[in-house]
Amino acid sequence: MKINNLCRFLNIENKIINGNILNIEKTNIAYIEPYKLKINNNEYLFFNGSDEVNYVGVNRYYTKKEQDIDIEI
Repeated sequence: MKINNLCRFLNIENKIINGNILNIEKTNIAYIEPYKLKINNNEYLFFNGSDEVNYVGVNRYYTKKEQDIDIEI
């Protein structure tokens, strides 16, 4: 909710995609899909309860702690 309000205030388009738990049938394997936040063609991945955010960009992928995040506008 805070992210939506911030992006609305800054007039930036964003999209939040909820994560899922995917179970592979006939196995005991489950895949936890992260939450995705898309801002200006940049994608940020994060898990519920984690203080790390993963950034996925063109030829770049890195992890940052929550307090060190700078969102590119």
